[in-house]
Amino acid sequence: LAEQVDNFLRLRREALQLRRVSAAAASAYEAERDTMLPLVDRKLIEREDLQRLIGSNPIALMRLNHSNHALFMANVFRYSCFGLFAQVLVWVYRAYRHHGFAGEYFPIELAAWRAAVSECLAPPVAAEIDAVYAWMLERHEELMQLATPAALEAERQDAAGVDCEALVQELLQGDYAAAVERMRPQLRDVDDLAAFYQDSLQPALLEVGRRWERGLITAADEHLATAVAERMLATAYVAMTDKLPATTHGSAVIATAPDESHGVGGRMVADLLELQGWDVHFLGVDLPVADVAALVGKLRPTFVGVSLVMPYNLMNTERLIAAVRAACPESPPRILLGSSVLGWDQDLWRQLGADAFAPDLQTALAVADGWR
Repeated sequence: LAEQVDNFLRLRREALQLRRVSAAAASAYEAERDTMLPLVDRKLIEREDLQRLIGSNPIALMRLNHSNHALFMANVFRYSCFGLFAQVLVWVYRAYRHHGFAGEYFPIELAAWRAAVSECLAPPVAAEIDAVYAWMLERHEELMQLATPAALEAERQDAAGVDCEALVQELLQGDYAAAVERMRPQLRDVDDLAAFYQDSLQPALLEVGRRWERGLITAADEHLATAVAERMLATAYVAMTDKLPATTHGSAVIATAPDESHGVGGRMVADLLELQGWDVHFLGVDLPVADVAALVGKLRPTFVGVSLVMPYNLMNTERLIAAVRAACPESPPRILLGSSVLGWDQDLWRQLGADAFAPDLQTALAVADGWR
């Protein structure tokens, strides 16, 4: 397991040494993304061995992977976030291998992207982009090794958080009553509840995600676990309404980046802030940038919290932050960016325009406390 961790850290160090792509090359890739995507799809679909490459999966899943790849790489090139790039690259290998894609699929797909880049981009900028794709192809065997169950277990053991297997099982079985009973002793005060969210519920949800990644559970299982977690949050909030402070420290709007479908983390922060005395407006997930900005302009909160989960949403997050600031030009609110994926690249959150970055729940609460 230690060897697998070392292998990943070495891969990440190599990725961080990749040459930064110029702004012109990044813009060209983004502009031609929708032109290159069907070329890659077609090259794979026309192969006689396609079904062997993608296993029993529908072609739509392969297309989704290609679409997400193009969007993510556009973000990587724009922000030169090669630490995050290495992390996501390993995740993609791991998830798709465990869901039936053959190992040979990846170099074939990457070769198709290289051909599309060469066809659609001018030679000088195509060369910059191609260097990154060439690096991925050269690291194929390393990535295959990092996609093994042993590597995933190494990552799980290295992750923060307590052993939460019992809670994981309750979430996966849809046993809301047992999960709430496990949480009930933590409903004495806000600090206890925050500790339960960070040390038990969030690690349990991360473990559920890892099990989907390994093909051990279905998407329906994962959604069931998330639904139970959301019911737990609602139950905890209602149970503690008698502890709501009479006065508030300030106001906050909590939103997600556009195209985000994950709102549990933002909901945790919003509920705990309100229980600590903030006037909070939680907007849920996947709202248009203009709508969020308009509401912020009307409410003029002390700060805006933005939750980012999917690594291909960096540009969307930057757009949202810029729009929020523009909505209050005379006194723009502070921006707190909460994300577990940004820590792989130092200062990436600053590139997105945030005033502070919180990699976890407790840090988000501490930053907000300093902004009273």
